[in-house]
Amino acid sequence: MPDIKAAICKAGRRLYARGLISAAEGNISVRNRHGDIWTTPVGVCKGFITSGMLVKVNMNGDVISGHNKPSSELKMHLHTYKLRKDAGALVHIHPVTATAYASAGIALDKPYLTENILALGVVPIAPYAAPSTDEVPESLTPFIKDHNVILMAHHGALCIGKTLDEAVLLAESLEAAAKTALVMRFLGAENITIPEEKIEQLKNLKKNMKKG
Repeated sequence: MPDIKAAICKAGRRLYARGLISAAEGNISVRNRHGDIWTTPVGVCKGFITSGMLVKVNMNGDVISGHNKPSSELKMHLHTYKLRKDAGALVHIHPVTATAYASAGIALDKPYLTENILALGVVPIAPYAAPSTDEVPESLTPFIKDHNVILMAHHGALCIGKTLDEAVLLAESLEAAAKTALVMRFLGAENITIPEEKIEQLKNLKKNMKKG
């Protein structure tokens, strides 16, 4: 099995380099084969994180390995894992464009790109919730089971993957889709989307990709 801690550090550097997180923003977690969760600690820039900084907790949130305090959004992570048995990793990011859409109350639900269909699907917006409180998992609950990417009003986005690589790819695809949507608005072309019959073709392609 790949080194989970090394993978989390690599993901943190990648997200930071892509501008999807900055300062001490965001958090990353991975569920191991025993059901425990490795998570980034609170108050640390994920672009410079090291394996020794990471924290392992059980599904009750009790620290079982590591010396730091776990992510301030641990409640959100644990709640999501409880609702999504297929989830192996979560990435919470603060991408500028996607977060602006979330804060403006504009869902990323128009198929401008093939990735909107093949990777992201409809990206809903969870209502604003005070960070680090029980409000955050509560606001996400209606969306967790049916969506792998959820915008969080005034607070970024949550990406749910079977693997950490998948969650990071979703994070990158989300910001790319948001930037495309913004440019489409500037061009006055926000109503020009992939034709309906082609959308069905893409949905079938997605089904076949999952089978493969």
